[in-house]
Amino acid sequence: MKSVHCYTEGLSLGSLGSSPPKIPQIGSSILFLRGALMKAKNPPKAYLEKAQSIEKYLAPGMIASIYATIAVLWAVLISLVFAALVSLSAATPTPVTLAIYGVLAFVPSATAVAAWFVRPNDPVSACIAHLAATWRKPLSVVVERCTFKTVLMSGQLFSIQVAFYHSFKGDNRRLNEQLYTFARAALFTLCSMRLSPPSRADLEAAMEPALEIVASEFKLTVLYSDVLETYGIQETYEEEELVSA
Repeated sequence: MKSVHCYTEGLSLGSLGSSPPKIPQIGSSILFLRGALMKAKNPPKAYLEKAQSIEKYLAPGMIASIYATIAVLWAVLISLVFAALVSLSAATPTPVTLAIYGVLAFVPSATAVAAWFVRPNDPVSACIAHLAATWRKPLSVVVERCTFKTVLMSGQLFSIQVAFYHSFKGDNRRLNEQLYTFARAALFTLCSMRLSPPSRADLEAAMEPALEIVASEFKLTVLYSDVLETYGIQETYEEEELVSA
């Protein structure tokens, strides 16, 4: 098989071996992980679930409960402050003083009633919506572009251009090598059993278990692939050439 190159921003990993890759012997429990890591793309599934859990507080009943809690706590605080001032002789419980502290204690209640009628533009709803939107914001990712050349069962050379998106920060040369090795093995296995070129969906599905292995090893929050282009090359190989390549 001819050399396959994986590159990103001018960094070439080059050919990592000319012989057909061996399929890694990985336990099925790892190979077919179904967690928040894979194929939720970006943002990750766990982040979307967190946003959905926050958005539950936007329900009218929850908003009313939040405003009621704030009003009660504020009234209790004002009462405690007033009681402390009276005990220290710093304030006298006259009708005017009681009226002033009473108004102060019930200000949040009046504000809550007014905010209820302007939902979802009230302060509490706006804060909850902003927090949920923060969890829905896509993470910044690094793009690695690779070109793989493999052979179909018919002997036709098949080229696959893939973009990998991941959230790894730091020196990613070892990550690139692992991505290349596992994805190449998955694509080689799939194409070697097909007489006709597989679809993009089939290619991405074949690489998914491989990406799950890499994501688990490097503890990546985001790692997914996108098949950019596929095309057959008008060139065939004899069986003995495939064995020796």
